[in-house]
Amino acid sequence: VKARKATSELTERQAAMIEEVAIAKRQQEESHKKWTEAVKSHRDALASVRDIEAECSGLLSEITIEKAQVQALYDPQLASLEEAHAKLAALPKKLLLEVQVLDDPPAPLVSILTAVLVAAGQPE
Repeated sequence: VKARKATSELTERQAAMIEEVAIAKRQQEESHKKWTEAVKSHRDALASVRDIEAECSGLLSEITIEKAQVQALYDPQLASLEEAHAKLAALPKKLLLEVQVLDDPPAPLVSILTAVLVAAGQPE
């Protein structure tokens, strides 16, 4: 009787241990499955970030090229405009000097040219 009781207890313990091992194995499988999904999700996110980075790099290259094209087109025109502006700004003073050397310079013209120079911030 004692032997049967001991065998029965041993069988119960063995069954309980087998059940604990099965539970632990299922938990390990679930944990591994979650970890695998997390790694896949991380890899997908990383690939998406790399795609976005490549797209941004391409757009930046396009912008740089377009900027260079715009500068090549407009910088010469801007320089030409600045040169023309400088010539125009010098005209009133030049004209005033030429009018003042006349024997009898017209006073209204001298006043107008002087006012233009003062308004432009240029001394007489």
